[in-house]
Amino acid sequence: MVTLTVAHGAGDALEELLEGVARSYSRLVSGAPWARFKGRVGMVGSVRALELTHSEKNGWHPHIHALFVVEHEDELMAAGWDWLSERWATVVERQLGRARRPSSRRGVELTLGAHAEYVAKMGLDAREVAGATTKEGHEGHRSHWRLAADLARWGRPRDAELWRELAQWTHGRRQLVWSRGLRALCGADAQTEAARLERLEELGTQTPIAVLTGGEWGRIASVPGRSLELLELAEVAGVALEQILDAIWAP
Repeated sequence: MVTLTVAHGAGDALEELLEGVARSYSRLVSGAPWARFKGRVGMVGSVRALELTHSEKNGWHPHIHALFVVEHEDELMAAGWDWLSERWATVVERQLGRARRPSSRRGVELTLGAHAEYVAKMGLDAREVAGATTKEGHEGHRSHWRLAADLARWGRPRDAELWRELAQWTHGRRQLVWSRGLRALCGADAQTEAARLERLEELGTQTPIAVLTGGEWGRIASVPGRSLELLELAEVAGVALEQILDAIWAP
C-alpha cells in the first residue's frame, strides 16, 4: 500500500490541490521511468483511492492511497520507496510548484498491504464511520465523515462553508480507480459488478434482521475483518442478532 501526499497550507484552494494531485499521479504512473519500475517489481496492477481531510491549521489535505499488486514484493519494499519518493516529489513540484513539493520523509509511505485492514483504506472505512462523531484525525485533520457529523450536530457556518466547497469540487469524482485489466483478473468484471449492485438493491427492500448500537458496531469494526464477517453472516436468511454476535466474538 502506497500513500502519496503533498505539502499544503491553510490558504490553499481545494480545486487547485485536487487537480494538482490528480495530475501528479497521472505523471507518476506514465512514461519510460514508470515502465522500468513496473518491470522491476513485476507490477500486476493497481487500485487507487483519493482521501480528503481538513484542518483549520493546515487547510485541505488531499492524498492518495494506492494498492500495488506486484510479483516481486521484496524488490518493491527494498528499493521502491527511494525511487517512488524522489519521483513523486519531482512530479508534484512540476504540477503544483516548489512550495507543494513534499519532504522525503512525508511524501511517500510504503507498507506491505497483506491484510484486509489496508483494503479498508480504499473505500468506506467502517472504523472511521463508527467513530465519526467522536474521533479526530492526526493534528486536528477531519475526514469528510467527521465534517458531515460536526455539521449535522452543531450547524456551524464554517462547517457548512467547508462542506459546500468539498461537495462542489468532489462531485462526480470516482472514489476507486482500477488499472486496466486488474478488475477482470480479480473476477470483478462489469457483469459481476452489475450483479452485485442488483443484489444490493434487492437487499435494500428486505426487512432488517438485526439492529446494532453504535457501541456494538464500534467493537466489531475495531477488529480487522470482523465487519466483513458480520455482513457475510447477515446474508444468511433467518440469522438472529444473538447468533451474529456470538459468531463475531467467538474465539
